Amino acid sequence: MLQELRPDSSVVGCEKSCAEIVNREVDTLHGIIKDQGIVTRLRRGEHLAQMGQPTNRVYLIENGIVAYTRSNQTGKRQVMEFELSGSLVLPLDALGSGSPCSTEVLSNTEVYMMPTKSFQRYLDAVPMAKDKVALQRENLIARVFRSFANIGSRQGPQKIAWLLAYLWERQGCVCGVDGASIPVRQIDLADATGVTSVYVNQILRKLEKQGIIALHKGAAQVIDLPALKASSKSFG
Repeated sequence: MLQELRPDSSVVGCEKSCAEIVNREVDTLHGIIKDQGIVTRLRRGEHLAQMGQPTNRVYLIENGIVAYTRSNQTGKRQVMEFELSGSLVLPLDALGSGSPCSTEVLSNTEVYMMPTKSFQRYLDAVPMAKDKVALQRENLIARVFRSFANIGSRQGPQKIAWLLAYLWERQGCVCGVDGASIPVRQIDLADATGVTSVYVNQILRKLEKQGIIALHKGAAQVIDLPALKASSKSFG
């Protein structure tokens, strides 16, 4: 269940008008949601959005990790893309081919939550923010296709190395959490790359033995990024 940490925060019946928000020059998506949203904690396995159900909230990840997931043609869970700390999770009912998707919490996560109707009201008042939403939607879909292309063009060991390097760089460059472990489980890496979790474990152990990564419970830390990138091209 969602646990509200600031129950006194008003979202739907917001006391602050759009004009006040504009006057205070809250011109970024993150600023809007942090200013008006409710801080919420979620546990691993919960969902921000369920596949096939309407989505009526926008989320900003304060810390943690979530993933866009769907069922493939065989009914198996497929991780399409990850969102890390600092990322905006937009309401999406479908990606790419139009198949419905869910947004699944992969670790204990803290988010700012805001109803889409309230969020849309601020977007209408702040054109710059509205443009950013459109751009982030486009970037998300581009990331999904780019990930599929990169993963699909590699062999099993290379897939794991590429995905770890990709997540590590996104965490450091986009989310500003350089040096922190990536809180992703082996089953999530497996469902993102199309290999078995047993095989993922073997590859991770090999990378750890080579001193390229360090494994912690439910997380991985990159020690040697250049070597990890090299492994994603030619795994020895």
